[in-house]
Amino acid sequence: DTKEHSNGTVHAKVETEDTKESVPDINPCATEEAILRDYFQLDVKLTDLYGQWCEADTHFKQVSPNFTGIRMLRQDPVENLFSFICSSNNHISRISGMVERLCEEYGELVLELHGHKYYAFPTVQKLAGRGVEERLRKLGFGYRARYISETAQYILQQGGEGWLRALRTLPYEQAKAELMKLSGVGAKVADCVCLMSLDKTGAIPVDTHVWQIATRDYKHKLATTKTLTDKTYKDIGDFFRKLWGPYAGWAHSVLFAADLRKFQERKSSPEKKVDTKNSGKKKKSR
Repeated sequence: DTKEHSNGTVHAKVETEDTKESVPDINPCATEEAILRDYFQLDVKLTDLYGQWCEADTHFKQVSPNFTGIRMLRQDPVENLFSFICSSNNHISRISGMVERLCEEYGELVLELHGHKYYAFPTVQKLAGRGVEERLRKLGFGYRARYISETAQYILQQGGEGWLRALRTLPYEQAKAELMKLSGVGAKVADCVCLMSLDKTGAIPVDTHVWQIATRDYKHKLATTKTLTDKTYKDIGDFFRKLWGPYAGWAHSVLFAADLRKFQERKSSPEKKVDTKNSGKKKKSR
C-alpha cells in the first residue's frame, strides 16, 4: 500500500518473501501523480477562486485576466524555512547560490547525471551539527550562518523536523508565533513559510513591494503610512484577508506577480497572457 505523509512524500510499503506475505502491485505512475498533485495543490479549484476574488475586488478583476493559473506550491517546511532564512537582505541569484552550497556541503548526494551532481536538502540534524556556523561563514553566508545554526538547534530541542511539520495542524496565528521564536525569522519570513509550506492559505507576507501595492492601489481603503510598521503590516494582512477570504495569500501572489517589472507590458496589454511555463526562473529538482 502507499502512505502519503504531511511533507508531500509518498512511501510505498513492499512486503518481501521474508515476511511470508505477497508483494502488492504498486503503480509508480500513481505514486508520482500523488506527489505532483500534492506539490502543485491541484485539488484546489483555482478558477473558482479567481471568480470569487474578481467578484470581491474590482482591482483584482482588472489585473487578473493576464495572470491566470498562478498557484502556491506546497513546499517541504524544512527546505522552505532555511531557504527563506538565506533570503534575508539578499537577491535571488545570491539566495540560489547559498542554497546550492548548503546542499553540496551538508546534503546527501542523490545522483550524478551528465557530469552534474544533485544533492538533497540537508536535514535539520546536519545543520545543527558542530562547526556549522563557522563553515557557513567561510562559504559566504555572513550573519545568516548563525541564524541557520541556531534555528536548526532550536528545532531539534523541540523534537526535530516533526515539530516543524506539525505546525501545519495549528491555527495560523499560533503557527506564525512559533516560527517567530526561531533565530532570524521575523513576521515576513514567518508568513512566507506559513503560506508556502504550512498550509496557511490566508497568510500574507508583506514586504515593501506588497506595501507599495496596498498603498497605491487600495489607498482609498487603507490608511496611508510613510513606513512599514508592525501595525501597518498587520493592518494590510487583515485588510486583504477580509477582502479575499480564506485563500487571501494565493490572491496576493497574483497581484505580486502582476506588479513585477518584467510583466508590466503584459499587465497593460489585454491581448497578452503570461506564459506560466516559461515566465518563472527554473529551479533544479532535488
